[in-house]
Amino acid sequence: MVLDRLQKDDKLSAIPVIVLTARDAQSSEQRCLHSGAAAFFQKPADNAELLSVIRATLKSTASVLPS
Repeated sequence: MVLDRLQKDDKLSAIPVIVLTARDAQSSEQRCLHSGAAAFFQKPADNAELLSVIRATLKSTASVLPS
């Protein structure tokens, strides 16, 4: 899984990943979150909620991400 590879790379592991998928949520959500995803959304996602999570994630990781 791409998330697993990102987490193993020192240069990429601090980058938050928000998953937006059309796949079955039951089988995908836990696996994605366990692999390091910051959040998980199933299509169609609520735009306001998605934007809220993006903003919160960026705020919380702003000091961790490389310049």
